[in-house]
Amino acid sequence: MDGTTFVEKFTEIIEKISQITEKSYDDWMVISDDPDCDADYGVDKEGRLIIDGKGTNLKLSELQEIRYRAKDGWIDEDRGYISLRFVGDRGFYLYFDSFSDLGDEKYGLECKERYFDAYTVKRVIHEKDYVWGEPLVVSEDHELIAYMGGEKEVEIPDGITTIGPCAFPMERGIKSVILPESVKKIGDYAFFSCWLEQIEMRGVEVIEEGAFFNTGIRHAVIPATVRHIGEKAFYYTGMESADCIENHSNVVIDDKIFKKSSRKEKISEQ
Repeated sequence: MDGTTFVEKFTEIIEKISQITEKSYDDWMVISDDPDCDADYGVDKEGRLIIDGKGTNLKLSELQEIRYRAKDGWIDEDRGYISLRFVGDRGFYLYFDSFSDLGDEKYGLECKERYFDAYTVKRVIHEKDYVWGEPLVVSEDHELIAYMGGEKEVEIPDGITTIGPCAFPMERGIKSVILPESVKKIGDYAFFSCWLEQIEMRGVEVIEEGAFFNTGIRHAVIPATVRHIGEKAFYYTGMESADCIENHSNVVIDDKIFKKSSRKEKISEQ
């Protein structure tokens, strides 16, 4: 798809959505394939899409189709969206509802039959050096932003210092992860609702809130290097009790850090 076609199709969809929802999205929106016009949605000089006024790593040359979903009246739980379909079976979503305008950095990403939430997607698409198809999205400061691979057993390479927030969200295929000694921090909800069963932490110093919330981990070894564990870090895992945590650190594992519960409690807590 070229720049002219993209602008025509995107503009046509915005006009249709405005008619259906009776919200004038096109009154304030600049859509252009001119890289010098400061567009809200368009194409930059390198042929990459501009989304919500910011450059991305989404290549126009890989865009295959633009779809949309909208309905009249209130859109609440059943949100509307514009979907951009790329080669490699990737789908990027711009969400809108009755309370927010199109975009507003409410994004979704479907890739390799997995879905990533808005926070992770925003960071992934704005990581300019990331090449789609590579398993790891890593920032300049050596933080793992997202895991995009398909391996069941994942070994993070040496040199990465942080596992970022929501880096492995709702990952269904991974069974084990090995972290190198270079990883010092595991971010908030890094493995949230991941089917992870085993985690090897060597030099980790900080485990943030909800890092392993609702995972399948049955046993965990906390190394002596750990000096902080956030609340809910080990809530609703596969562990039967706190005794399943082999703790070599000075951090006390209490009910703010560990909690076992039934499936019903898991669902209601979330």
